[in-house]
Amino acid sequence: MLLRNVCILTCFVGCPTAMAAKVNLQVSNYPPYVEEKSSRQGVITQIVVEALKSKRVKSTVHFNDWIEVENQVDNHKALSFMWTKTKARLKKWHFSDPIYIQRKKFVSADNFSRNINYLHNLRGLKIGFTRFFTYGNQIENFRQKLTITEHDSDFLAVQALVKNQVDLVAMDEMTAAYWLNQSTNKSGKRFKFINTPHFDSVSYFVVCSKSYGNCLNHIKKFNQGLAIIQKDGTSKSLLNRAESVQQ
Repeated sequence: MLLRNVCILTCFVGCPTAMAAKVNLQVSNYPPYVEEKSSRQGVITQIVVEALKSKRVKSTVHFNDWIEVENQVDNHKALSFMWTKTKARLKKWHFSDPIYIQRKKFVSADNFSRNINYLHNLRGLKIGFTRFFTYGNQIENFRQKLTITEHDSDFLAVQALVKNQVDLVAMDEMTAAYWLNQSTNKSGKRFKFINTPHFDSVSYFVVCSKSYGNCLNHIKKFNQGLAIIQKDGTSKSLLNRAESVQQ
């Protein structure tokens, strides 16, 4: 009897899978950060999964459209990630520490030569934006003075640039590089990224519903795990590898 109790205690203390918590992660595609068809499911997916894993939390990732993902979070059926803060979301969700901070740039053909250090330099140019994305207060306040074409996806915005339908597209470097690599560019045209002060940085978070009783516990574990993989270099290594793939 004593030996049996010792064995049970040994497994209880020494078997990491015996006590592992589980969470359901719901998300939608946002290549190259979140990719359903990729074996690694995107670099931000990897960071989230690794952060939870470091705190012995097992996660399963399910892909859906963003509207359904939001419903799943609101109905306490899942955590999600790659969300930005808005007033409406802050009222109903808890947010983690930032997973990733993104800054958009302008992408142009390599022979584009206009200086765009000031917003008024953008006048007269055809600019491609992706619908429903935010580009920061400076751009939004100046928006009515610009010639903007909104596209339904990052891919379509990049295609418009490749086909000379726009002069610039506004996009972060990793996303633009990903879609340029996916685009048909028979002309062999080259492109460049233009650093500009006009865009605000955008932070992405893990979220869950405030009315979900275990929400704050999950967020706490994720934050602790994220700090661990940031300190040991895991998250930086994953990002560096993803960036090198797009170059």
